[in-house]
Amino acid sequence: MSNNIIDLAEWKQKHPLLSNVWSTYNEFDKSVEGDENENKYEAVCDLIMNQLDKNEDKKKNFCLKLVRNLGFYAPHSEFFNPKDVRCMILQYWIYNSVKNQQIPEYIITGCFNDYKSQMSGSGNKPKCDYYPYEGNYKEPINIIILDIFQNNMEIVKDIVATVSDNINIGLQNYICECVKIYKDMDKKYCRNKGEDEKSDLTCSMLDRVKYIYKWYLFDHPHNNYKIPSLDDVEKEYRNKCLLHKLKLPLSAPIVNDGDASPTLAQDRDGKSAEFSSPKTFMDEKPEEIGYDLV
Repeated sequence: MSNNIIDLAEWKQKHPLLSNVWSTYNEFDKSVEGDENENKYEAVCDLIMNQLDKNEDKKKNFCLKLVRNLGFYAPHSEFFNPKDVRCMILQYWIYNSVKNQQIPEYIITGCFNDYKSQMSGSGNKPKCDYYPYEGNYKEPINIIILDIFQNNMEIVKDIVATVSDNINIGLQNYICECVKIYKDMDKKYCRNKGEDEKSDLTCSMLDRVKYIYKWYLFDHPHNNYKIPSLDDVEKEYRNKCLLHKLKLPLSAPIVNDGDASPTLAQDRDGKSAEFSSPKTFMDEKPEEIGYDLV
């Protein structure tokens, strides 16, 4: 399961519960064509990319989008003053673009350096930094998936704690898939800690996921949902996720992903020359980080 995820678009299609994340992601990926500030984006990217072949349209388009997404040149737009959670989703968009379009690092750092310089020069504090998942974690796509999971843990808790005869099978599968990613990565990288820095950072992230999962989800009522413990994750995953696929409780009618279920979180951006680790937002209320509770 976790080994098969190579593009966030696959995860997007599998889990529409995360529609608010994907809505913001799609904003970042939208073309700049027709944008009133397009000429400003062009000027920045021409300076950054002057050594590139002019036919490198994909890289140029990425640069234009990133300059727009960072927000300095669009001060009256939703891009200018993002909350941390919006910066987080920008990180996901950058990572996915780098993997799918072979974007060179210097374009990203060039955009962020211009952004930080312009923001500081105008008396504003930069809101987003650049944090390269590829350079810091093992299996970064899985780290991103777990990052999305932990930042939506409170809303998952609220759904599974609701007293109802219905089980949202999409949410149950989402929980189990994230548990499997945790299980596989913990087994692969965290049995002999201290081997290398990437493994250490990966295991620190997994420890944080485990703590938040226990605090927000496992230790709370979950009614008809199967919530595996991460303390004995191999056995728990087998008993609560694999067996769950074979037999659901008779008292638990199934609903589809799109039926009467809250969607999960939204919003955050990138990270530059000084690399700092991504944040979690469990101290913020759901409405503050873009949860859609319809």
